[in-house]
Amino acid sequence: MEESEVDYRRMFGVRNRRIDFSKGRYLMNKEYWIKWIKAAGVRALKTVAQTAVALIGTNAIGITEVDWIGVASGAALAGVVSLLTSLAGIPEVDMEQ
Repeated sequence: MEESEVDYRRMFGVRNRRIDFSKGRYLMNKEYWIKWIKAAGVRALKTVAQTAVALIGTNAIGITEVDWIGVASGAALAGVVSLLTSLAGIPEVDMEQ
């Protein structure tokens, strides 16, 4: 393996994700990053919605008893964690273009 290659299998446990950054092909590839942002955004939005639904149902009997600040806080944190997890790789976005 060359100096400019990153072995993602070791770093993140992702299979067959070896990238050559020597010429900046992937860092400067605008189409790749647009796809990545869209895929990561969709994942994060789904995670936020799922977390909000789960948190609403845990302690509330009626809609007036829901701790909306707690639900928003937990859902936002789940969205941030989802985006950070997406940095390790998104299977929907092919890195080998």
